[in-house]
Amino acid sequence: MWEHSRRRTFVLSSVFVALAGLSHAAAQTGQGLVIDQTGLPLPGATVQLVRDTEVVTTVIASGDGTFAIDPALKGDTLVVSMDGFETARVPRDAAAKIVLSIGRAQETTTVIALAPTLAPASPTTSLLGSSITASTVSRLPSSRLKARESLPLLPSIVRGPDGLIQLGGARANQTPVLLDGFNVTDPATGNSSLNLPFESVRGVDALRDPMSVTYGDLLGGVVQVSSRRGGDKFALGVQGVVPRPRFASPGFGRLEGIFPRVHASGAAAAGTVHYMTAVEYDFERIPVPGVTQGQGPDIVEKSTTAFGRVDVQVSPRNELTLEGVAFPGATGSFGLSPRREDESTPNLSASDLFGGVTDRFIVDQATILTLQVGGLVHDADMTPHGNGTTYLSPSGWRGNRFSTSSATSNRVDALLRSR
Repeated sequence: MWEHSRRRTFVLSSVFVALAGLSHAAAQTGQGLVIDQTGLPLPGATVQLVRDTEVVTTVIASGDGTFAIDPALKGDTLVVSMDGFETARVPRDAAAKIVLSIGRAQETTTVIALAPTLAPASPTTSLLGSSITASTVSRLPSSRLKARESLPLLPSIVRGPDGLIQLGGARANQTPVLLDGFNVTDPATGNSSLNLPFESVRGVDALRDPMSVTYGDLLGGVVQVSSRRGGDKFALGVQGVVPRPRFASPGFGRLEGIFPRVHASGAAAAGTVHYMTAVEYDFERIPVPGVTQGQGPDIVEKSTTAFGRVDVQVSPRNELTLEGVAFPGATGSFGLSPRREDESTPNLSASDLFGGVTDRFIVDQATILTLQVGGLVHDADMTPHGNGTTYLSPSGWRGNRFSTSSATSNRVDALLRSR
């Protein structure tokens, strides 16, 4: 009996020693894991290595919640934070498993889920539709590696007959698009054309039935796009340079599309400055059944997306983020169909320019003051594709497009919040 008890004590001691060894090994290699209270990983969590009051380096947890910090860097404390969770400060040697608690939650939290057939308790209760990360976008069966292009693959999100995304049955102009908290929708139409390459996107959240503080009413939904901060090491990528020929009629043998993109990120100034930039050019030729024969005519869409973000650690308590997007695009022979000849179609061109500044200041351990100022300018033009006289007959439109129009709108946002 005594011998059996001694063997059991020896086994338990061995297990504890092994676990301690694994934890020590993780600390020595600079690797760690960030999870929530339920044990699920938290991708996108921000991990800062701090030495006294100075932030030595900042890394982002990967898709499985793991992160790695160079063991050669000096620092004894890790500060781990994520939106919706309480910030955690732990010793560096305790990085093997870092647990973040839900914001303002107690150690024990009871969650009661309603049956899917039941309605929310209040008409102002927001329903979180779906979240999608950039790594998920790269794995989804989408022909275009852009976050918004993959949204219709999620529940409750569809693309309407006009080609615009509808969230929870709401129209596109009832669903504002936010970029890092900035409203980037056209104030005239309520729509947004901004669509970033997935390398520059950290994730996209689709929120259904939110309450509008500005208008005191319900909105159809909100799409929140979060951009990615540059890493500590330089990274460069070039993709999509192979053109896509067409091997079907009409338009057999012609260039159907090409979507090259270049992205670069890294750090400078001894790690106090992080940058991320991505540029993509899209060209697509769309044949129209019953109209396109051989070399044309067809609809041609061209656009360029240029995104840039710079994060500057001004001081241990102050961080500044500058970001901007340029999105010029054009569509030739818009609306081409068997009922509309090529010369009677218009050419559309538009450009979006956005710039934003976010200043975060840590007042104390429980308060962060955030100031955001941003501006958006949208220009759109419609010009005739042909020339001459416009005719309308039972067979459709022929001759020249009969109108020319131009529109310009702008939006300026300023936000100050404390949390």
